[in-house]
Amino acid sequence: MSLATKIRVKFGLRDDPTEQQLEDWAREVAELIAWGEDPELAARIAAFRYFDGVDQVFYGSQADNIQALLKALSAKKG
Repeated sequence: MSLATKIRVKFGLRDDPTEQQLEDWAREVAELIAWGEDPELAARIAAFRYFDGVDQVFYGSQADNIQALLKALSAKKG
């Protein structure tokens, strides 16, 4: 499963986010965490800012935690 698909499942999106949306989301999450925000809450806050249709679809699978998703995105960039 691709990282974009994992994010789609995690946040109940109808479509996979774009690469630019993923980068913007990850940057925002990292900033919020650096300011002391809980990683899961930081991820949801950023998701509402950068992704369309958060919580529009319920996927009946276990989504990855935010730390795993951020690590995978970071590794993908290089």
